Amino acid sequence: TALRKIVEAARAKGIGVSTLGCGTDFNERLLTDMATAGGGRYTYVKSSEQLPAAFKEELRGLLQVVAQNVRLDVVVKQGGAITKVYGQPLLPSAPSQQIQIGNLRAGERGFVMVALRPADFRSGAALDITVRLTYDAPEISERITRTTTARAEFASAESNANVAENEGVILCAAAMDALDLAVEALQNFDPDRYTKARTSFDQWHGRIRQYALANRNQDLLNEAFLLKHFLEELEAIRGSGLPTLLSDQRRQLEKQSDYQNYQLLHNQVTQNK
Repeated sequence: TALRKIVEAARAKGIGVSTLGCGTDFNERLLTDMATAGGGRYTYVKSSEQLPAAFKEELRGLLQVVAQNVRLDVVVKQGGAITKVYGQPLLPSAPSQQIQIGNLRAGERGFVMVALRPADFRSGAALDITVRLTYDAPEISERITRTTTARAEFASAESNANVAENEGVILCAAAMDALDLAVEALQNFDPDRYTKARTSFDQWHGRIRQYALANRNQDLLNEAFLLKHFLEELEAIRGSGLPTLLSDQRRQLEKQSDYQNYQLLHNQVTQNK
């Protein structure tokens, strides 16, 4: 809290703060929070050899900021609730959530996905959602607000209602759920959770990749790649026999998974294998 106040005071004077984590011995949540409060960017690198490139990229990006203090507010009406914000720390179910994004640079795009629950599970129950994006436009020194609304109708499996589904959203949620299971398995070194993550991966990966390639969905393709890469590295750690608390590989994977979630908001992930 004290560090955040220092960052916010600096920002009020026109001084931005970006943060950089190197190796495994740092608090990524703290660095992410400080960078968001400071209007900057959090960057993670595995080793000191990557530092020069990271600094170069950050300094270049400072010249391309087109939206500052970006915030997304999601509100559900009629008694509904947001039960999960994918890629974010677990929060209690609530009718609204506020996601702090920080700054956005020219050409960037990212996505935020939430899980919604209606007030009751009867056919025809509807969820009305309002999404509000606010940001400071540096070129005109104004606070800009953009608002959109949407409605989702609930249909039970027994109702035989003809409800349109967005396959891309369903597959992306499946990929992120599998990644969450893998992270939990890593943190607790839990074989059961790893087995569930692996089963989920085997079930969804081919379908996700096929859909993403056919529809040129880079976000979903990135998720499929990250999930595959993460499980491969987790499998390597499981086979190494290293003690959980002494494994640098394990701590490094934890940093990587957290950074991947951060990158989803800024679309910095470009792997497409």
